[in-house]
Parts: sequence; structure tokens; C-alpha cells
Amino acid sequence: MLPPRATPSTPRPEPAPARTMILFWSPWKQPQDHRRTDIPAARRARVAAILRAGTYFEAWCGWATCRMCGAELGTQDLTGFGFIWPEKAEHYILEHDVWMPEMDRLLDAADKAATR
Repeated sequence: MLPPRATPSTPRPEPAPARTMILFWSPWKQPQDHRRTDIPAARRARVAAILRAGTYFEAWCGWATCRMCGAELGTQDLTGFGFIWPEKAEHYILEHDVWMPEMDRLLDAADKAATR
């Protein structure tokens, strides 16, 4: 038996909010290519706090390791303010001076949410 057809009056589910993936690496995008020593420590600390406070998104079997020093990072992805990032991604920000344009966008989104 076929399921009933949707009609114009059938409510459609809301689409999932779009999320931007940040601090995920690939052969074409490595953390070493995004080091910036000109970002103030206070700004880095704010991003690190946001990353630590993320909400669980999904889990993986096996640990991620830092692409720069080999430190064990985590097994989950976290989310917040329209972004997704790997657990303990703040390690790159604090330990290796990694900074990408998305970090500024994350701060802007967090500031905007705080003023609502």
C-alpha cells in the first residue's frame, strides 16, 4: 500500500538550520596554513570559550588527533550559533595560533545572539 499523498494543506517539516563547518581539515586545507600571531589573546580566549561550550551534534568511533602536534582531541562534533566544529577544536586556537575568517563570524554570531 502506498503512503497518502501530500496535499497543499499538509504541513511540511521545517528545514534544518544551515550550519557552517569550521576547523575541519582536509588534504587541501591544513591548520598550518592558517596560523596568525596578530590575534589578541582575549579574542582567542573568547572563541575558545564558545567552542568549549558547544552543544553535542554527533559522535564518531575513534579519536581525532591534532594535525600539528598529535595531541588527542575528541570523538564528537559540537554545534552552536550556526556552526559545527570538532570537539576540542579550541586546541588549535590556543596552542597553535590557528585563526580563520570563520572565527570572526563565530564571534559576530555569538555577540548577535547575546543581544537578543
